[in-house]
Amino acid sequence: MNFETLRRTSIDSTINFDWGNNSPNAYVGTDNFSVRWTGYIQPRTSGTYTFFINSDNGRRVWINDQLIIDKWISDYGIEYSGSIVLNANQLYSIKVEYFEEAGTASCKLEWMSDVQPREVIPKSQLYTVISAVEDVKSDGAVINIFPMPVSDKKMHIQFSGFDNNANISLIIYDLLGKSLMQTKVDNSGIVDLKNISSGTYIVSVQNEGHIANKRVVLL
Repeated sequence: MNFETLRRTSIDSTINFDWGNNSPNAYVGTDNFSVRWTGYIQPRTSGTYTFFINSDNGRRVWINDQLIIDKWISDYGIEYSGSIVLNANQLYSIKVEYFEEAGTASCKLEWMSDVQPREVIPKSQLYTVISAVEDVKSDGAVINIFPMPVSDKKMHIQFSGFDNNANISLIIYDLLGKSLMQTKVDNSGIVDLKNISSGTYIVSVQNEGHIANKRVVLL
């Protein structure tokens, strides 16, 4: 029940399972197993989001590396919730941990905000690590970064295809999806990365429903 032995990895489109008295798959038993879901979540609108989880048994939920639900206890039939402020169209890391002790097994994760009705978090707003850091791009949104690799901790950036070039957010993610830096940036601007260590990162440019990501190497 505490992630001692890895049995199987897979990609799930949502977290909405009711296994009853059965096993989730052929690799684990009907009792005494654990599941860890990781990836990225993308809100449609900005505001305070409340996340709800109802599971049999224990559960923990992290959003943007913040533990918002922590009920690692063997109960069931009780709904737990936690809230966090999120920005529209930004990618945030999400981690959900769950264990099943005995009896029936289930896990369901939902969200809502002031302008979004409550729903199971849909496939359209969830991303795997690979798609989140490399494949997310709105139609027409393009960013160019030079030099490549980036040297002297000075990154020159140009972008196009955004509705409002005066209100662009730039976010630096590591390859595990952790946000390391966020700032506003102008087109054809220079971003100072003096506080970022050398390595490989994802640069995400976002505003008003548009997003484009690019992998960069920082010397």
